[in-house]
Amino acid sequence: MNAIVLLLPAGPGNPRNSEGAFVTLRDGRILFAWSRYTGADWADHARADLAASVSADGGLTWGPPRIIVPNEGRCNVMSVSLLRLHDGRIALFYVQKNSALDCRLRVRFSSDEAETWSDSVLCQPARGYFVTHNDRVVQLRDSRLLVASAFHRAESTDGDIVSGITMRAEACFFYSDDGVTWRERPQRLHMDPAITAGLQ
Repeated sequence: MNAIVLLLPAGPGNPRNSEGAFVTLRDGRILFAWSRYTGADWADHARADLAASVSADGGLTWGPPRIIVPNEGRCNVMSVSLLRLHDGRIALFYVQKNSALDCRLRVRFSSDEAETWSDSVLCQPARGYFVTHNDRVVQLRDSRLLVASAFHRAESTDGDIVSGITMRAEACFFYSDDGVTWRERPQRLHMDPAITAGLQ
């Protein structure tokens, strides 16, 4: 079957919907979460919440959306990743964007199949603008959580979000053995200076 099963059209007060992820619940339902922008601006730094919808028929139809993480950043929350952990919990990763100097990954956990979520945990202790796109988190066989991110430098010293970030980025990696204490691997990957784009 090749069909569109969920339309998320932009409209007044909701100018953009993007960056989604899926997880299958224990009863067979599918949870889909995405970045739901609010207000009038759809730019990457505009206001956004994390919304979710559930399908009980294998993805053919979807229930009404609900907000699972209201905007807790000075700019937004976005770029969600959902991961079923080895211990049975569901991990919800997302970026909290505050400025061009502070855009970092956070995680919440659910033990009741996404009905409720724990308080957020910061996954990137170093301050900076770390892009972590949706579905960029894996759990290794030994249960270690591993995140690949791209570090971008701010274009202004005060971190003004409108001034933005450099498109050139360094690939970096963060890991945790318990989901609470996070560290960065010591090496970062750098592109050749002749390349102006980054590693995303």
